[in-house]
Amino acid sequence: IAIAGFLLIYIFENIRRPIGVSYISSMVDSGIVATVLSTDSQLSAFTASVIAIALGYIADAAGIGWAIVIISLLMTFFSFAAILPGAKCVSGKD
Repeated sequence: IAIAGFLLIYIFENIRRPIGVSYISSMVDSGIVATVLSTDSQLSAFTASVIAIALGYIADAAGIGWAIVIISLLMTFFSFAAILPGAKCVSGKD
């Protein structure tokens, strides 16, 4: 089951990324697309590093199982919070 779940996440990620890049390219001025995509990549790397540090801290305090559960719940909460009806589009275009 874990391998199937990993493959499913891998497939979705490889479908999502090109669609996201295309959407960003269509929403941003063509002169700054590379800067926006670079900033997006840096923000993703920074977010992953913060999550890794939090995961390590929680794993030391409560164990790896609880750390994964807590981080997963937090990520799920913030994912849903980002798509709530009141959330604003970053570009200002709806």
